[in-house]
Formats: sequence, C-alpha cells, structure tokens
Amino acid sequence: MKNLKISLQLLLLVGALMAAFATATFFQIRSETKAIYHERYEMLRSQTETALSVMKTFNDRAVAGEFSVEEAKTRAFAMLNKMKYQPDGYFFGYDYNVVLVFHPTSNSVGKSNKGEPDAAGFAYRDELVRLGRAGGGYVEYIGPKPGNDPNDRSFPKAAYGKAFE
Repeated sequence: MKNLKISLQLLLLVGALMAAFATATFFQIRSETKAIYHERYEMLRSQTETALSVMKTFNDRAVAGEFSVEEAKTRAFAMLNKMKYQPDGYFFGYDYNVVLVFHPTSNSVGKSNKGEPDAAGFAYRDELVRLGRAGGGYVEYIGPKPGNDPNDRSFPKAAYGKAFE
C-alpha cells in the first residue's frame, strides 16, 4: 500500500468507505422494512380482534334474548361492513365452508369461494379459514387495490383470519 500513489490510496479509502456505507444502509433499510411490516401485521391482528368483539357483543345480546341469532348476525355484519381502518382496510368473513358471509363491496356474498385462487394461483381464502380455525394467522395474497379497477388483481394484500364460533 505504501508503494501506491497518494491519489490512488485516497481513492481506495473513499471507495471502501462508500462500500461500507452502502452495506450499512442496505441492512438498515431491510431492518426498517421488516419493522414496518411487523407493525402492519399487528395492526391487522388488532383490527380483527376489534371486529370479533363487535360480533361477540351482538352474540351476547342474542343469547340474552334481545333478538334472534339470525338478527344478531345481520346487525353485526351490517356494522362490520361500515367499519374501515387505515389505510384502505375493511372487514370480510367466511364460514368454515369458505362461503363469503359478509363483505362491504363484493357481489359474491353467499357464494362458495372454496379452492378459488388469486391471480398468482394461491387459494388464500381456504388458507385464511384454515388458519382462523387453528387460532389465527396471516395470509398474503394478490387482489384488487381498493379504489381502483376491480378487474386489476395485481396488488399485494394481507389479511388476518381468526374464527368466531
């Protein structure tokens, strides 16, 4: 290294520092991205727990005789269809046969979605029901971006499923 010109030594030093800085930046961005996704997924879980508490409230009222179980379902689903969370979040539900029981905008309420794949070929609804029955879990899938063309199903999405008996 002593035999190199000072300009070349400085150039090597600056290059090494730039490479070290780029490597540190890469790992920092990767770490921050993981933290953001973790926070987002925890928000999904928390919002789902909120929706389940709404359903529990209506179920408790039905058990107390205030109205029938069917009326409780109708009222709970109507309330959940009105509830939103940021950004662009909404609630939907499937029964154990993967029949859509409520959704704020879908025309397929009451229809079976068993085995229906997303744009990537993944039957995420089946997986969501399976994880929900197993105590809860996250599913990533491809679907339409809220507010855009509903036929453009190229947007990565995530959902948290948890069963309510």
